[in-house]
Amino acid sequence: MSIVKPKNPFLPTNLEKWTIENFLTLKTTLKPYIRYFSFSNEGVLEKLFPYQKIPEPKLWQDINSRIIATNKPISSRVLSTRTIFNSNNTSRAST
Repeated sequence: MSIVKPKNPFLPTNLEKWTIENFLTLKTTLKPYIRYFSFSNEGVLEKLFPYQKIPEPKLWQDINSRIIATNKPISSRVLSTRTIFNSNNTSRAST
């Protein structure tokens, strides 16, 4: 949520009070930043499941399919992992 709050400070902090418009705003803001297929199974449960209204139904189905049957082809676009350089630029780590 640290990315979302500065760009959309009016979003309620309590998810129970969110409207459809709030979820659509969050979806639009986060879509370019989320690598849905880079999450571990636990990460999907802990970090994506509470926001399952955000991804399109087909994307959510593909996320679950990838967890259950890792070799099953999916139709959703899979964004490449990010490369993060450390402060001295001598090594890289992917996320």
